[in-house]
Amino acid sequence: MKPIDLCLLLTAYSFVATALLAGLAFQSRRYSHWLVLAAAAAILAVSVVTGYYVEPGRGYPELVAAAIRRRDLSAVLAVAWGSMLAAATGSFMFLPQRSWDRAGFSTGLLGSVMALGVTFVACQAFFWTSAGYVTRQPPAYSLDPAFRVQRIADLDYRPIRIIAAEGRVFVCYDYFEEAGDIGGSIVELFPDQPDRPPRVIADSPLLARCYGLAYHRGDLYVSRSGFWGRADRGRIDYAGTGAVTRLSDLDGDGYFEFFDDVVKNLPGVRGPETMHQNNGLCFDAQGNLYVACASSANRALDRHPWGGTVLKVSPDFQKIDVFVRGLRNPFAIICTADGHLLLTDNDVDENPGDELLQLRQGAHYGHPYVLPKQDDRRNDGFAKPLWISEGESNVQGFAHCDAATLPPRYRGGLFVADLLQERVLYFGLDTSGESIRVTHVQPLAVIPSPLDVAATPEGDLYVISRNSRKVYRISPVRRVRDPAGKEKP
Repeated sequence: MKPIDLCLLLTAYSFVATALLAGLAFQSRRYSHWLVLAAAAAILAVSVVTGYYVEPGRGYPELVAAAIRRRDLSAVLAVAWGSMLAAATGSFMFLPQRSWDRAGFSTGLLGSVMALGVTFVACQAFFWTSAGYVTRQPPAYSLDPAFRVQRIADLDYRPIRIIAAEGRVFVCYDYFEEAGDIGGSIVELFPDQPDRPPRVIADSPLLARCYGLAYHRGDLYVSRSGFWGRADRGRIDYAGTGAVTRLSDLDGDGYFEFFDDVVKNLPGVRGPETMHQNNGLCFDAQGNLYVACASSANRALDRHPWGGTVLKVSPDFQKIDVFVRGLRNPFAIICTADGHLLLTDNDVDENPGDELLQLRQGAHYGHPYVLPKQDDRRNDGFAKPLWISEGESNVQGFAHCDAATLPPRYRGGLFVADLLQERVLYFGLDTSGESIRVTHVQPLAVIPSPLDVAATPEGDLYVISRNSRKVYRISPVRRVRDPAGKEKP
């Protein structure tokens, strides 16, 4: 049921109930009945006021008139349901009563008042929840006493990526308004100033579908994409709407006002999998840029030569090479301090498991020919993943951290967001050989719908919660010694 339908149901119910109580009050002339009538009238007034919150900026009468003009059947049914429910429960007030209590209440009146109160509370609760004003906030907490979790920011939209660089924390998101406006924004957070709200430092329609974010030499880089399909006598083609855009703050005021596409004609959003596009990006120590580009389909060859690849772009952005192939929907890519390139790739619809990959130039990782966990000769010749998740997982963004402030058992590993499991996982790594090896995986913290993780040199982890629109900080508990020599947080 839509919020407007809930509001109409409640208004109709409280209006009919108020009318019936008014009739009873005038008939009985009892003081207690006038009190009940006043309460019912107050409920009716609250119900009408609630209607103005269905769509802020539009009045309740305007919404009702619009429902009438478009002959909204669900709205008619809501009014009828509320009216009949009030009439059914209110009719008991007028049944002959053998006795009244000292306050002047009959059994029928008491039942009707209780029904009115319960219906009002239930409809209000459903309305505010369905309208999005009240949302359930699952708890966020650490699974290891060596860490603590703090909520540091509330966002206006669902975040997509987060980065931490040079003491600053940035989050990007996009928006698609009901009125038709589209765009995206980047905000800067101030974790150590809890009373300071996030500040918008870039906003533009170009930032729609901003699924990658990086910081390099004072500039922000955004992996963004659009959607443009063309039909030519039955053949459907999609334009390369993806790009990597450099954002610069030329006047030093904190707002990044200068935009420049340094990489163009990336595959972007295409059918049939319109949630696939160019995603994560990162820089290595030499200044090379790596861009993860998704394949256009669940299991099919891609007609675009850059579909399902990671591209390597030279520091001057003049040369673009395919670094690896055989990816389905790579989301996040990072370059560790010792130069290893790691990437998460989301699995096919059959859900055999997402993959963590170590990227080696020229390698092919199997898509669309093989599935994760498939033991088959067709796997021969394809690079093997470092790790494959369980079927009900969905690994997304991740970060590498070797800060000295971390407990020794957590240094040099990966902190990975699992969206479905609502966990931040820790991956222990063995980097002693030529290839990285995952030694163990353990849950570190419970975070609602985590999508991306950023780490700082101080050992703090920043995690964005997609559905609750919040940012959390996971920090190691710093321990000091008291005068007696005992450790304490």
